Amino acid sequence: MIGSDDHLRALGLLTVDFGAADEALAEYISSLSDIAIADNPPDLKERLQDLNFSAKVKGLRMFLRVVSDRYRLDGSRLFRQLDAVGQMADYRNDIVHGWVQWDSKTKRPAFRNKRKPLRSATATDIGRLCKRLEGWFDEIREAYADFLDQLQVALRSA
Repeated sequence: MIGSDDHLRALGLLTVDFGAADEALAEYISSLSDIAIADNPPDLKERLQDLNFSAKVKGLRMFLRVVSDRYRLDGSRLFRQLDAVGQMADYRNDIVHGWVQWDSKTKRPAFRNKRKPLRSATATDIGRLCKRLEGWFDEIREAYADFLDQLQVALRSA
């Protein structure tokens, strides 16, 4: 039920999980720049904190593309993870910035954000999104480690 303790707990967990994902993206950008850029701006970490989540996803995507092209690395796993977290962020935005209305097709409450399709609004559905995001942390960590391994090999042979 919307507004129940379970629903509010799920929304709280969603907020905490996306906060952690936001921090992770900033760390990935910062650590990659430490390795790949000779004159890294000293205040890069502070600047990254000012960006919103989607800007960090876009920024990391752009930075990965530049580094991948420069050193001829396969960043496909990381790009897939950025696509996945971008889709999850869209769902999160619909939940956080949308409003609840009744979905006559499913006979359940749903979130509506602007003119986008309805998204399910139950605590269980929000919990599933949190589980997907928690799995994403493992996936992006592995993909990033693989990318760094490739980068270190490329830097040694350059």
